[in-house]
This record gives sequence, C-alpha cells and structure tokens, in this order.
Amino acid sequence: MEETVKYLLLELFAVSILVLTLSCSKSTGPEIHYGSIIISSEPIGATITLDGRCTNQPTPDTLRNILTGVHQIILTLDGYPACTTATTVVADSTTIVDIDLNITCPGGIIGNLDEEAVVSIEKVHFTVKGKVINVNAQETRVILYSKYDGQWSIEPNMDQCQTVICSDGSWSNWSQRCDRIVAVIVDYSFVPKQKQFEHPSSLPGVIAWCEYPDTSGTRKVQFSGYSWCVKNNDGLGPDLNHYSDGTSFVWVDGDGLKLRMAWLPDLETWCGSEVFLDSSLGYGVYTVQFAGRMDIFDPKTIFAAFLHETRYRKIVAEFTSAAHPYNAWFVIQPDYSPVYKSSFQMPEVTQSTIQFIWVAESITFRCWEGYAEVPDTNDIIHSYQYFDNVSALRHLFKMRFKFYRIDDTESGHNDMVTIKSFSYQPA
Repeated sequence: MEETVKYLLLELFAVSILVLTLSCSKSTGPEIHYGSIIISSEPIGATITLDGRCTNQPTPDTLRNILTGVHQIILTLDGYPACTTATTVVADSTTIVDIDLNITCPGGIIGNLDEEAVVSIEKVHFTVKGKVINVNAQETRVILYSKYDGQWSIEPNMDQCQTVICSDGSWSNWSQRCDRIVAVIVDYSFVPKQKQFEHPSSLPGVIAWCEYPDTSGTRKVQFSGYSWCVKNNDGLGPDLNHYSDGTSFVWVDGDGLKLRMAWLPDLETWCGSEVFLDSSLGYGVYTVQFAGRMDIFDPKTIFAAFLHETRYRKIVAEFTSAAHPYNAWFVIQPDYSPVYKSSFQMPEVTQSTIQFIWVAESITFRCWEGYAEVPDTNDIIHSYQYFDNVSALRHLFKMRFKFYRIDDTESGHNDMVTIKSFSYQPA
C-alpha cells in the first residue's frame, strides 16, 4: 500500500511538472496576429501573387488570415505589364489595395523636364509612398534612406531599394523604420551605399529629395520682398552640421536678415543657420549687401551666399577669417566637374556687396566695398568670370545663405552675419 501511494505521488508530481512546463511555454511564446487584404484592380481579373506565391485567385478578392507586417503583391493580366506593390497588414484589420493596371511601371516622361523635379513622401504603417513630377521615369528612380543610430541606411534593403516611378508619377516601397525617412530621385548611374553619415540629399547624383516628417523649411521669414524657408535639421551637411530655426538663430530686424552660429553647451555641439528660397529664380543678376565685417568669423566657421541645386552643382561666395593665404573665395562647380575657385583677401570693411551675374554664356562674380549700384573701379575688391562648361549648368538653382562649421570641437567663438539686402533682376 505504501509503495502504491509513493508511486501515485511521483506520477502526480510528474504530471504537475509537465503542465507547468506547457503553461510556461505558452506564456512566453511569440504572439501571432492576422489581418486581411482586399485586392481589386482596373480592369478586374488580374491574378494575385502574394509574397512570391501565386494564389490563383483573380481580382477582386479578399485574402484572409494574413500575418501582420509588410507583404509584396504582384498583379498579372494578359495585355498589361505586371504591377508590383507593397502593403502593410495590421492585426484584426482589413487593408484595401486598389491598383490601376493602366498605369505602367516604370512610366515615361512625367511633367515638364525643363522644370524642377519634385518628389513627395508619406507613410502608412510600414508602407512608404509618394509622387514624382518633372522626370523621365525611364531614366530615374526613387531610393529610400532611414535615420537610425546616427547613420542613414538604405531601405528596405540593398536588394529592394530600387523603387520604380509609375506613369502617373506614383512610387511605393516599405521600411521597418519610419520615424525619419528621406526619398531621393536619382538616375541609373547612382550607386547606393548601405550606410553613411552624410544626409542623402548631399550625395552626388541626387536630383531632388523629400523628408518625412518634414523638418526643413517649416518656418519662414520675409526679407527683401521674398519668403525664405529656415532650415531645421540635424546632421544635414556639410560635415554633419546642425541647424536651428529658432528666432535666436535666424531673424529679421531693421538692419536686415540676421544669421547666427553658436556653441550649445547643453548639447555639446555647434549650431548654425540657413535660409533658402523654395523655388529657382533662374538666370539673372543676384546682388547681396552685407552690414558689418565679413573677415572676422571664427577660423572654423564659414558663411556662404550661394546658388545651389545639389552638393555638386553650385555657384558660391564664401567668407571666413582663416587666411591660407586668403579668407574669401568664389566657387563654381557646373555638373560633377572639377571645382573652379578664385580666392581673394576680404579687407576690413563694414559695408560690402557681392554679385552673381548668371547668363547662359558665362557667370561673373564681383565683390566691392560699399553699396553703390554700379561700383567705382577703386572699390572693387575682387572679380572673376567663368566661361567653360556653362551649358552644363541646370536652370534650377535656388538662392541660399548658410552659416556652417568645418570642425565640431568646442574651441572657437560665436558669430553673426547681417545681410542688409538681397535683390534679383532677370537676365
């Protein structure tokens, strides 16, 4: 009898351990959630392929019990090019996908190629999509980058980063990280990198770009008859500079437009400032007047007044105090070609003017003392004229003023520049 009781107790103990083990396994296992996708097309009858598996079902159809997350959908129909898209399934929800097969991907010429290319971006869960205009979709594509751990990474991965532009200008892809994403339009000569520290907009070959959420140019200031966007971005080049749109960094008063560069001890970083026009003025005469000396900035700080399309297509005047042996220079970079630079020594003057005269045949740079509309020969500080490869310049350059650093060490002093006026006359 005693042996029987012992046996029963041991069996009961073993069963208890088994139940406890199963209970623990169930409680620590991953939760699995499902949703549905309603897929329709114009015209109807397209065969649905989900994540590489043909369902043998025609549109319209509802796919049920689909795992949550991002899924690839391909629709095929005789007489129409195959259409590929991505969508996100949410737990206990139904996602609607409606595809017009009359829209070809990639498309052809979208908009006007003589106007500036523009890309928009939005996200729905893990799906990232947008519209493009003024491009040849046969020659361009969209590539996504996300900001993660201080670096910009290709999204969603190197194998799927080539996002085609459809005939209606639409594009769609996906990203696991949607907190901060940049979409860039590039041509097929562009070679993407997996990771980088530079903001994607500064890469060679970028035609246009857009960021989600929009953190650049949300604040505007009115100056000299124009509305200027104020940059507010971290690590948006050159050299991972930070910019503030605060009123203590960019403001307009009776003296003109003020821009500031300052060390922020709480963040242990330098913060600069930049304003820009959101559209191109084109060929013409650009004149900028400065109030105050332009030769006393910190040696690691540079002020730039420039026309800019991308990092590798620009027309620039820059000022600092570091004399090697000059403290100012005019720069022209037409189109991925070598940089052409003409340096000069900015004197100790408190009133000065710079001017870009940009026409199809040439670009003329001038800097003079004072505010005379037509400077006296004796007042001209420096002039430079550029003729080579002018035809390579694209007619899409936007005017910008920028304070940036070439060194992020704490040593140095804060700076401010006063832009007295800006004017533009069409050529």
